[in-house]
Amino acid sequence: MNTAHYKRGGRQRQPQPDNQRHAPFQADEQRRRGQQHCANHPTPEGFADHPVKPEGAYFDNDLGEFLLPYKAIQSSDDPRGTLMAFLQTTYEAAAETGDWDRGALECGLGQPRVPRPLHRG
Repeated sequence: MNTAHYKRGGRQRQPQPDNQRHAPFQADEQRRRGQQHCANHPTPEGFADHPVKPEGAYFDNDLGEFLLPYKAIQSSDDPRGTLMAFLQTTYEAAAETGDWDRGALECGLGQPRVPRPLHRG
């Protein structure tokens, strides 16, 4: 049984038996533990073949998403940079293969505790 409580719509929910949880992820939950993942559904053509960083990141054909084992982050000389490289390159893979309007979606990286200026069109 899934013993985690979670909130939805501001109300606490009771746990559900594993066989009543919403899945496609249920069967793959064990594989995902200890990994960052990036999924893009529906998966555009070429997404799986797009190069991503850092070394150790890979596309899992069974899950249909990129994975980065936590050990690759933990053992890195720059864990934050390693994770950011994965997040940025998997975003780029989704944006480029999905033909997203990146100009309308993207903004510069912010600084912690410093609000970005508001630009009104």
